[in-house]
Formats: sequence, structure tokens, C-alpha cells
Amino acid sequence: MRPALLLALALAAMLVAPPAARAQGGAVSTAAQFPNDVHTKAGMTCASCHGTTTPGTVSAANVCAECHVREADLFKASPKKKIFEDLGQPACLACHPNHEITPPQDTWVGLQDGAVCAQCHDATTRGSTTILAMRRQFDELATATASADGVLTRAERAGMLVDDGRRALREARENQVHARALLHGFSATPVADAAAQGTAASRRALEAGEAAMRELQVRRRGLGLATLVILAFLVVLAAKIRHLPPHP
Repeated sequence: MRPALLLALALAAMLVAPPAARAQGGAVSTAAQFPNDVHTKAGMTCASCHGTTTPGTVSAANVCAECHVREADLFKASPKKKIFEDLGQPACLACHPNHEITPPQDTWVGLQDGAVCAQCHDATTRGSTTILAMRRQFDELATATASADGVLTRAERAGMLVDDGRRALREARENQVHARALLHGFSATPVADAAAQGTAASRRALEAGEAAMRELQVRRRGLGLATLVILAFLVVLAAKIRHLPPHP
């Protein structure tokens, strides 16, 4: 078959293909433009959010809410909803991008350069004290989980069982995720409660890891003592053998 005929057939197939198929094909190539996006890494394409609609014809907040139900409900019940509406700010897009989305970072909260909150707030605006308090809680929780994980990892590498510590650490990280989600309600108390629970769980994990390390030291000392006893016995035994009468 001639190359020109093949090209004509391919173009015809593209033109008569169902709209969804054409959108999917375009979505795949467009998603490749955002390789670091968490949705791209999860295997989603543009069609996963846009479907067959033209970008811009559907509210991004409504699309986000299809999957991020908890965050959407928190925002709808928060005081920020009316403030954003009065300012003409889009709900999700006022704080988040709609493409090249990265995993949440505690550094987004705060008044320092680069923080999302700093786009509208500074030290003189209402809510600055709450913002700084929440950032401090997030930092304390992150530090606590990292410390606990470090001790538990050392204990595991030494051969110690730390199942209880790992369970506590999982609980801490679940509370960390929960606290970040509760941030969308823009209320300090729920965030503080979740962060406090996470910090308490991290503390239990750390205590379990430290207890395992202490037990490891006890075992090592016991092993060292047992080794010395065996060596002493061998020395005495060798001395006894040396003083045995010669075999007739």
C-alpha cells in the first residue's frame, strides 16, 4: 500500500474517531507536559478531570471536589468561602494551581516568602497569629515523626522488633495528613487537635524505639559477659589440660 494512501487513511480515522477517544489521545500528550504532577504520577490523564469538555467550561473547584470531597466540604463550611466569593477568587485555585500539583508541604503554611498564606496575609493582617500557630504545630509534628522514624529504623536494622512503635508512627502520620486536610476549614482548633494527637502518637513511637535500643544494649552487654565467661572457662580448661600427666 502506498505511503500517501496510508497517511490519508490515518487522517480519516482521526476525524471519524469518537470525541472521547480524541480527547483521551490529546490528554495523554498534554499530561506529559506535567511529569511532576501528583495526578500524572498516579496514572491520570487530562481526560480524568476534563473528560470531553473544553478546558475552562467547568469550574475547577467542582472538578476537584469530585475526588477531594473532605477538603471541599470543609471549605464550603468555612468563613473563607464567602470571603473568596466576595473578592471574586476561585475556591481551590485561590491557593492551589490546577496543573503541576505537588504533594502538600508544611512550608505552604506561614507568612514567609513562598508560603501560600503570604499571598494575602502578613504579620499585620487578621489571622496571622493563627497561621503562625498552625505552622508551628505542623513543624513540631514533622520533627516528632522524623525523630521517631529515625530511632525505629536504627532498632530495626539492629534486628529488634518494633511493631508497636511502627503502629504508633502510622497513627502519627495519619493525623499529620488529617491535620493538613483540616486546614481547608480555616479553623485553628481542629488542626491543633489533630496535630496534638499526631505528636502524642509520635512520642509513643519514639519511646518504643528507645526502649528497643535499651534492650539491645542489655543484650549486647549480656552477650559480652557470656563471651568473657566462655573465654575464661577455655583458659582454665587449657591450663588443666597442660598439667595433665603424660599419657603412658
